[in-house]
Amino acid sequence: MRIEHVWVAGVIDTAHHHSCLYSVCFDRDRFEHLTLDDIHDPVAVLRSFDAAIDVQEGLLTPVHQGFSLDDELFCPPRRFEEPEVSARLLPEPLAHALGTASVAGLGIDERARRNALAREISRKLGSATTPIPACVQQPRGP
Repeated sequence: MRIEHVWVAGVIDTAHHHSCLYSVCFDRDRFEHLTLDDIHDPVAVLRSFDAAIDVQEGLLTPVHQGFSLDDELFCPPRRFEEPEVSARLLPEPLAHALGTASVAGLGIDERARRNALAREISRKLGSATTPIPACVQQPRGP
């Protein structure tokens, strides 16, 4: 496996403030063409990678960070998926090595499928805060 992209953000965090000074995604193709011994203008290098960067009077000023660690790219929803209820198939070499064709075959929690089904059913039942119709409400008072 080769690393194809590296995301970098230069940030300043204090107790009261967060600022991003540059945000960039380095990719292998462009990075391979850099001569690292001959870099005289780091800002120009960052810009050649389409970085979010703003320099005013020689100083970096805050910019919008172009990515977040909460983005699906870095934190896919399947990360939290219980193996027992996964429908994902494993690549052949991995499946052979692990002795199962699917991620579900790696699970050890026997209750996981029942719990997932119960969550799905409860989601379809509606909210617990749904108003009770007037014809069903109990009368108040003596």
